[in-house]
Amino acid sequence: MIKVVVIANCQAVPISRYIQQLSNEVEVIEAGVVLFLNDSKRDYFQKKFEEADYIIAQQINSNYPCQFVTTESLLKDYSSKVISIVNLFFSGYNPELRYIRMAEKGVLRGPLEDYHIHAIIDGYKAGLSVPETVALYSDFDYNEKRYKNSIHNSLDELRSRDSRTELQISDYIQDNLSKSKLFHTMNHPSEELLIKYSQMILSKIGVNYSYPSEVEKTESLAQITLPSNPYIVDTLKDFSDSHKVYKGRNVVFDENGVIKANGLKHYSLDELIEVYFEVYDKYPSILENLT
Repeated sequence: MIKVVVIANCQAVPISRYIQQLSNEVEVIEAGVVLFLNDSKRDYFQKKFEEADYIIAQQINSNYPCQFVTTESLLKDYSSKVISIVNLFFSGYNPELRYIRMAEKGVLRGPLEDYHIHAIIDGYKAGLSVPETVALYSDFDYNEKRYKNSIHNSLDELRSRDSRTELQISDYIQDNLSKSKLFHTMNHPSEELLIKYSQMILSKIGVNYSYPSEVEKTESLAQITLPSNPYIVDTLKDFSDSHKVYKGRNVVFDENGVIKANGLKHYSLDELIEVYFEVYDKYPSILENLT
């Protein structure tokens, strides 16, 4: 039995699950989600690294606070075991998504958790009504001006990072992005893509694997979903997006106006914009310098 450790962002858990489901020759002895790791876990993971035959490690910059999982550190200590993989990231379906950072307070959250939509921000700053913002969101010229090259640019960025790893997935994404939606949001790939990448990992290790039809798909990274950008839908040949509503969080405010997420909620576009406007009413100064 080949023993494997997987180190990555939120993609670590589904990749680990599919590696094991696709092959009975591999045992994942640990899956480390880097967001939850710190140097206090160093000794535990070093034991797992020593025990493992392979360390499947997402590229992590040298300045990352948890040093023992950086690509530089892993290659230095375990170079013969490390299989470097990329963070599966593609913003081409929804290039309108962005984060709003609040200095030391982290990111501003809303009905789509950490994500915000450019057209809704622009509508709010321009003093547009909800119906007017709906129209702006769907306006072809508005979206074309901003996102005409978004698919190309995002693929180029991924291809650049992809080329520095043991496996290349960017060509598969380019060839299949019109056949089905491969990402729920830019850093949350679909199970279809995660399974394909897991198969590529197993091929690199040199073991046999099953077909995707034999794997239970759970869409574990689909907590936040939304329709693709209207311009993208219009320009991608033969593309059909099954997402028709916006799945996010129910937003409530405590007595101090602090945003709290309270369970899942499905929104129409009108409802989504109304809630974002409520959020921005609480933090108007943060939007002043956004472009």
